[in-house]
Amino acid sequence: MKRIKISVIFMLLFSLYFYVDYSIKIYTNRVSNGELRNGIMEKVSPIENGLGFGTKASNLSIKEYSEITKVNWFKKIPNNAENIEYRYSYEGFLPDYSFSISYDLPKESQVDTLNFVDGSFSKKQSFKVVGNKVRVTYYELQM
Repeated sequence: MKRIKISVIFMLLFSLYFYVDYSIKIYTNRVSNGELRNGIMEKVSPIENGLGFGTKASNLSIKEYSEITKVNWFKKIPNNAENIEYRYSYEGFLPDYSFSISYDLPKESQVDTLNFVDGSFSKKQSFKVVGNKVRVTYYELQM
């Protein structure tokens, strides 16, 4: 009988941990970050064509983009980026995907160019000066 009581107490404590952890996540996602997440949902939309599945968004802030990268592998970008626009599509069955992102940085920012191709994988980054901003464009493709 004593073993059953210990087992019940152990299971209750174990379950309590998950209930508390889940409650904290609900509070964080619904209450404290609710407005941010709702703003993101208004800007993100599905891609109509491409590889089959995917999303796109435009006019994101760095805070919104950082929240998106918590659940996706998307490329990290500088903290002073603004006017962020991304497009991600993937096949669903095969590992084929296409990812592109464009964002603005202050004109004095240092930006590198990149042109890497290895078989069916490629990465490219370029930039152009537009007014007092540098518009950076990054593209990644796996086919």
